[in-house]
Amino acid sequence: MKMIFSFIFFLFISFSSISQQLIQKRLKISDAKTTFLIFDDKVDYFDIGSGDIGLKHTEKKNIIKLKAITTNFRETNLTVMTSNGHYYSFLLNYSANPDTLNYFLKNYYVTFLYSTHLYFYTSVCNHFL
Repeated sequence: MKMIFSFIFFLFISFSSISQQLIQKRLKISDAKTTFLIFDDKVDYFDIGSGDIGLKHTEKKNIIKLKAITTNFRETNLTVMTSNGHYYSFLLNYSANPDTLNYFLKNYYVTFLYSTHLYFYTSVCNHFL
């Protein structure tokens, strides 16, 4: 009985963390190059923490472009929410020559999180049974 209760508790914790669907990432932004964030779904909301970054929603509803207005800006943040309920939190830092300019933000981050939790809980239950 204790094992079943433990399984249900872990399963509850797993699904409650999945429902939030928070995705966090660090981005390097330049004043000489434009960085594109390409989401799977339409962007419903975005907010940037500093005026040192130029932020523009493109004609495509799922793409945001970013460019530094000043060099060597202090670290700031960007928050994005998409129509499928995903919440993205980015930390933005300056780089004169960023190594990545296009970020394809797919739903597989959440899928991976979900499958990892199920694998862990299945392994725990099999161990106890």
